[in-house]
Amino acid sequence: MNECALRPASAADCRFVHAIHDQPSVRARSISQEQIPYADHETWYAARLDDPCYAIFVAENAGEAVGVVRLAEGRDETEISIALDADATGKGLGRVLIRLAVEAAQGRRSPVSAYIRPDNLPSRRAFEGAGFVVESECRRNGVDLLRYLVR
Repeated sequence: MNECALRPASAADCRFVHAIHDQPSVRARSISQEQIPYADHETWYAARLDDPCYAIFVAENAGEAVGVVRLAEGRDETEISIALDADATGKGLGRVLIRLAVEAAQGRRSPVSAYIRPDNLPSRRAFEGAGFVVESECRRNGVDLLRYLVR
């Protein structure tokens, strides 16, 4: 069975987080699909680590870093996003890590949601397997998305 865990990200994880988010497979499924210049990521990352409304976790399986999970608390919802290393996909890790992230979000005051492109079937399956259901359709930055909520 998978030995998955989430650990809080630190400043030392900046390059790893960038490498995960800048993979072509992750960019293709993201709302914004452009590559991320490292200098821009570095600025964004430092600001998020200091933001009490954000939580960034390094996802691990059997002690090996395999991805990144983020929680962003807004006024009306806590949005979860997950990105896995290409070598870690298709193994059921996403579903397990999403469940761990929902547990981590339990202290937050707003419901947990996820925004997923309709054609991103692997993410849809992972979130549905973790207990999320489609709540609505919406557009963000000109992109059609499905808004998922945890049951």
